[in-house]
Amino acid sequence: METQWIPADEVKQFAAEHGVSEWQRERWQKSALIPQSHVIPLGKGKGTCSEYPACAMRQMLATKRKLDRKRSFSQARLELWLEGYSIPTDKLKADLKKLVLGLLETLQQPGNDALDNAENLTAKALPSFRRTELGKSMKKRLKRAAEVESVITAIFQLVFGGCPVFSRNYSDTDELGLAQTFPTGMGIDWMEKTKIPEVGRWMPDMQENLVELAKKKHISVSALVKALDEAAEQELERARSDFLAIFGALPNLNDGLKKQDLPGMPIIEHIELDSFGLCIGALFMLRLRKSGLGCNIDEVVENARKMNAKRESGTHNAE
Repeated sequence: METQWIPADEVKQFAAEHGVSEWQRERWQKSALIPQSHVIPLGKGKGTCSEYPACAMRQMLATKRKLDRKRSFSQARLELWLEGYSIPTDKLKADLKKLVLGLLETLQQPGNDALDNAENLTAKALPSFRRTELGKSMKKRLKRAAEVESVITAIFQLVFGGCPVFSRNYSDTDELGLAQTFPTGMGIDWMEKTKIPEVGRWMPDMQENLVELAKKKHISVSALVKALDEAAEQELERARSDFLAIFGALPNLNDGLKKQDLPGMPIIEHIELDSFGLCIGALFMLRLRKSGLGCNIDEVVENARKMNAKRESGTHNAE
């Protein structure tokens, strides 16, 4: 779509009318919180004029709201990006590394392997997690407290680049293995067995995908950093768009599961993602697209968008 432009004087007037000083506007522009102006030569001896993309005024108001809520510039840029505004790729990558991947890296103790770090973090997080609605739901699904602990440890292990053993059961016992407790606890066991008409089947072989996920460290911090470093602007935009489409369709997906007498996904019912969680989701989507991982992402995303469009159409009709 061709970019529409508006004269810089209109943007300056708009800024003044909404409490944004000239100094603030220039600083926000230099910090990539609002788009750069475009200088147009008027011809020999006639000087130049400037204009802005038509989205500049909306983005300026969005930026002001975020900074009024005491967001840092980095936080504000990530939130603007999640809302669909364009952020320069170098700034976006730096912010994602600093605020998202950097935080995950700080959870690891130097000198410890992935399992040690995962077990230490699980020991600290588990008491609080058990009191959450998600924790209670996971305990109800898994029955045994030890199984809940092993699932949480496996999640941290995957993020830290470890390799949990996704076996069907443990040797010499009838205790369920991680290949069964992990999808059951996370509420994604339906992905292997069920095809929701509106969504499609995502993982036809759950254990095979989990084993590959672990062995190739697909969602480790280091893998996410590598995927981010290699990503082009269009890939980042697509990862964001794909994840937000799926995230927006999750309530409908949950309803579809329940219509088939399935228990639904507790992670949908009990988690509200903030900007940090949405950015993590977009980075995971970026990595999954680069790795393949046996997921039918294109079909899932396409159907998620159809579900969202149908819901929005129904909302408009109701109004």
